[in-house]
Amino acid sequence: MARNPVFVKKGPSFMNYSIKAALGIKDPYLELDTAHFKDTIEDQGNQVIVHLIQSYPLHCPRCGQLMLKNGFKLVKVLGPSLHYEPTIWSICKQKYLCKPSLNCPQTITKVAKVEDVKYRHHISQAIKQRVMMQLTVNESQTDIAKELGISDWTVRRVIFNLDQFFKPNYHWLP
Repeated sequence: MARNPVFVKKGPSFMNYSIKAALGIKDPYLELDTAHFKDTIEDQGNQVIVHLIQSYPLHCPRCGQLMLKNGFKLVKVLGPSLHYEPTIWSICKQKYLCKPSLNCPQTITKVAKVEDVKYRHHISQAIKQRVMMQLTVNESQTDIAKELGISDWTVRRVIFNLDQFFKPNYHWLP
């Protein structure tokens, strides 16, 4: 009796999804930069560098026309550790330009936004979520910081940002 072959999803898109899931990347526009780097994931002994690229079509906020691509901006972001080594995401973010026209009298420039990292931050949301999970364990802030490869002040800032979720109710006694 002949068995039908089992088809397994293979190829770069499946591998990209697996790697992105292992790295904690949720942004659908972030892809491994295979065009510019032979090894998109470099193990440098004390850290792992992941080369990513981000590009998507963007419309001008003022006139609505499609913006022109205007090079890349390199940003380095601390991501969750991989094999107990700090991981650095080296992201090439697409820069955009809208040239002056009748509908849009000024030159407008934009840079692609990364979903996993807040604006002007260099630590991913996945690291901050791990800090919040580690706060449930009886462990000092400096130990949490050493374990995740961040400063103890970053742990304190995460704690200060949690204050908005824990507002005391002054209308009843505990």
